[in-house]
Amino acid sequence: MKITAFRLSVGLVAALTVGGLVAGHSLGLRWNKTESLPPGVYQVTETDPATIQRGSMVMACPEQSPVQLDARERGYLPFGFGCPGGFAPLFKIAMAVPGDVVEATPAGITINGNPVANSSRLEADSEGRALPPLPASGTVPPGMVWLLSDYAPRSWDSRYFGPVPLDTVQGLARPVWTAE
Repeated sequence: MKITAFRLSVGLVAALTVGGLVAGHSLGLRWNKTESLPPGVYQVTETDPATIQRGSMVMACPEQSPVQLDARERGYLPFGFGCPGGFAPLFKIAMAVPGDVVEATPAGITINGNPVANSSRLEADSEGRALPPLPASGTVPPGMVWLLSDYAPRSWDSRYFGPVPLDTVQGLARPVWTAE
């Protein structure tokens, strides 16, 4: 009898846990496990990517480009679900939107003449491997966005891979609970 009650209790806890995770996911709750923003739970709401504004916190999928595939192989990007190619979604700030002027230098990124905190670039990763070349500076074209982190100085973001298509943005993100 005791073993049956124990199995029933374990089954009930497992069912409630899975049910809670499914319910949370359906409410747009996502776990940010990268260091680009404080780790924790964020609520993501779908939005028309064309409505993304400068300063919006977003969840986006990495492109399946050679730079991103190499980044995942090197361990800069986590494997996960929710994005094509087995990438985990990234949480970033849309720092520059169409029409903004971005200047990318090794010392950091400026947007419309304003420096972005914590945006200096590294020349090599912690294992001494060269990082991608500096992205081109200029006006952000229609349909593109620069995704950056002013929170984490070692973030893998547009300072290394340049602007990305707006349609990689899955939605706006709002912190619900973070470790900080």
